[in-house]
Amino acid sequence: VLELGDAQPIFGVSLGLANERSRCHDGVNLPLVVRDCIDYLQEHGLQSDQIYKVEAVKTKLQQLKRTYNNREGSCVAEMDVPIACGLLKMFLRELPEPILTTDLSSRFEEVASHSQVSQQEQELVSLVEQLPSCNRTLLSWMFMHVDAVTQNEDYTKMNAQNIAMLLSPTLQMSHRLFVAILCHCSTLFADTTLHKYVPPLTATSPNLPETPEEISTELRKQESLLAQIHAEMNAGFVTKKREEQLWEVQRIITQLKRKLRTFEKKSDCLQKSLDDTVDGDISIDLNLQKGKFSCSDDESSIKTVTAISTESAANTETKNTPQETPEQTAVIGERKKSIADSPTDVAGMSGGETTVATAAQPQQHATPAEAAKVSDKVTVTDNGFLLLPQNHPEYLTLIRLQLENQELVNWKAQLQSRIQAERNEIVKMKKLLITDGGSTQGPGSIGLLDTSIAASEEYERLVAQYVKENALLEQKRQMLAKEIFEENKNLIQMQVDLALNRYRI
Repeated sequence: VLELGDAQPIFGVSLGLANERSRCHDGVNLPLVVRDCIDYLQEHGLQSDQIYKVEAVKTKLQQLKRTYNNREGSCVAEMDVPIACGLLKMFLRELPEPILTTDLSSRFEEVASHSQVSQQEQELVSLVEQLPSCNRTLLSWMFMHVDAVTQNEDYTKMNAQNIAMLLSPTLQMSHRLFVAILCHCSTLFADTTLHKYVPPLTATSPNLPETPEEISTELRKQESLLAQIHAEMNAGFVTKKREEQLWEVQRIITQLKRKLRTFEKKSDCLQKSLDDTVDGDISIDLNLQKGKFSCSDDESSIKTVTAISTESAANTETKNTPQETPEQTAVIGERKKSIADSPTDVAGMSGGETTVATAAQPQQHATPAEAAKVSDKVTVTDNGFLLLPQNHPEYLTLIRLQLENQELVNWKAQLQSRIQAERNEIVKMKKLLITDGGSTQGPGSIGLLDTSIAASEEYERLVAQYVKENALLEQKRQMLAKEIFEENKNLIQMQVDLALNRYRI
């Protein structure tokens, strides 16, 4: 049986192809085997005097090479310092093209021979920028790692000259060029930081991420892993282990999306409440400012209030006497005092008009209970929608729920009609199968045919092939069904958002 590592290996192919087949799902453009080796050496090799000096057991290296070629997961647990060094050097040695590319290698060598250090650094920066992305990433990680090895010379017993002697042939460059790049690595790769690879979560992982940022990062990893599994299965490499991994990744993606959606809904609700609070504060501030402006006209308004009150009383009451004037004057005095104490009462007055509550005509105010009763009033539209007043805090929420319900009911009706059509088609096909089966062959001929075919090796091979294809098609069908389901949900949300715009204030 042809294995994945035989048809699509990681070792011995171009760097871009190796990175595509065995990528790091956190976005770093490195093959997994390189990342694992550098991570292990950064953690365990910087205080070891065996690094890049002691040869690893070849049988162990071949075993790990086969494991990485078949994409059977990380092998960090099986490594030690010599094995990590040997596996990294094996991968670099088997690259069909130099890491500096065939076109640019000679130009790099020319720059390394320059005597002026500043000019050399500038030209190296220019050449490094011309490298393909995957080559530049590998070069930066290798030399930042080598720089860390030389920085720990007290433990590793390796300086720039020693490590150049060991690794320059592996990287297919001269000793002089290796030292030149190492000396300028802090400038050439200033944006490179070596950080340990954290693989995507699995079913055995303890918990899902808790913050939206962590969830989004993990979701990108899982989707990258899912795309890689699909590519392998579409190439015909369908195994039970890979099928189980596919379902596991899909389940984790669903959980992450659900959890991220929950955070987004909470964020929307919080933003809405903050907006309502800000709007309320602005309204209160405007009312206060209006009250302050109205209070500035109090004195001029009070000067005319006596004449207005006397005239109003004469027109509305038939038994007014001159003795009532002191009472009215007292009411006016009280009103003036209340205006000075309560600016918000004055806010009810506008422009130069003045309104004063007299003993005969007391001012009426709506009670809080009456205001609440008015704000909770529900109206029914022509299409059967229930509407709250526009100033009600749940005005849009009620409309959204009704729109979502309407769209979901329509979707349910469509699905039920399609299910019924499928059932009718199944009944029709069963009847046709019974009719054709009974008229074309008798029991004896069927048994004879089954016996002759079952004895054929070709028949067994065809059955196995079709079973395998059917399993793959069934997986694709289920994946498409899930994708269609998610797309329909998103479509409903978009339709609801569009319809909701008609009801916004």
